[in-house]
Amino acid sequence: MNPKVSIILPIYGVEKYLSRCMDSVLNQTLRDIEIIMVDDESPDSCPKMCDDFAAQDSRIKVVHKKNGGLGYARNSGLDVATGEYVAFLDSDDFVELDAYEHLYNAAKKQNADAVFADSYVECPNGKWEKRQFAAEQTLLEGKEIISFTLDMIAGGEGIKANRPYPMSVWRLLYKREIIENNHLRFVSERDVVSEDLPFQVDFFLHAKNVLLLPYTFYHYCLNGSSLTSTFKDVKYDRFKQLYYLLRDRVKDIQSGNLRVDRFLIYYTRYHIMDMLKANSYNNKIEHLKHIVNDNEWGIIRQEYHLTSLPNLNKFFYWLILQKNIRGILLYVALINKIKEIKGKR
Repeated sequence: MNPKVSIILPIYGVEKYLSRCMDSVLNQTLRDIEIIMVDDESPDSCPKMCDDFAAQDSRIKVVHKKNGGLGYARNSGLDVATGEYVAFLDSDDFVELDAYEHLYNAAKKQNADAVFADSYVECPNGKWEKRQFAAEQTLLEGKEIISFTLDMIAGGEGIKANRPYPMSVWRLLYKREIIENNHLRFVSERDVVSEDLPFQVDFFLHAKNVLLLPYTFYHYCLNGSSLTSTFKDVKYDRFKQLYYLLRDRVKDIQSGNLRVDRFLIYYTRYHIMDMLKANSYNNKIEHLKHIVNDNEWGIIRQEYHLTSLPNLNKFFYWLILQKNIRGILLYVALINKIKEIKGKR
């Protein structure tokens, strides 16, 4: 008989955190689970740790594969999953001990194709911040799912939030039947900037209902390395690849393209902000020229009006359309300074 939940853990370079993650999974109150550890050719002791865990618990499956990144590691887990439902867990994070019992029981009670729940996020000061998006239990159906899907891409006209709902796959439980019947798999984050979002859109376009559950179960950890990042200018082109991919998926949905346009606007804004904070990156002006001279902005300009954005994003979008590099530099420097001041309070 198939397990109730398959929990897929992509594993790469997390030897310091893997035991903490596995402790939270092995001690779940829901015992009828399978744990799929996907070793993505990790260069540390993780491959051996995976095999050691599997030797101790028959519920564990281990997949050793050639390194291909997070998206493809999840696909390798899906290829061997047999559970009624599927969950994704990043192996440097952890979950509440009743997490999958709570999510599974809620899914069965409502006969839900997916359950969306909430998370705790670790702050630099070591405290945990609750990120709640499911204010009350709600079963979405039909057009409500479409609206929910678009809100994962970007906010609608007049909505202040750039993305009203987060798109991380680890906060959901998915009915595996829908994944397999529709041949759903992840794209590579080495080709597009986010492997989660296309998967979410694909799944929700096939779902008959989605349960929003006001239950906080996931602990998203900073784990040291999350505090710093190296700026990569290729990210902008990966944003664009995701932009094209999303446009293709929502082309038949009313206002779908407008949401994807806003997606590229706010991602570009964050990308430039990260660039100007990166002291080791020396091609800032050249990269800005590459961005503002992108022909795609001419297409977006015809579709997406300035008045659809909140004020700060509106001004940034206007500067992009004007190809005003000096204005963009001043704008982003001011925003980064404001964030720095707020962070010291």
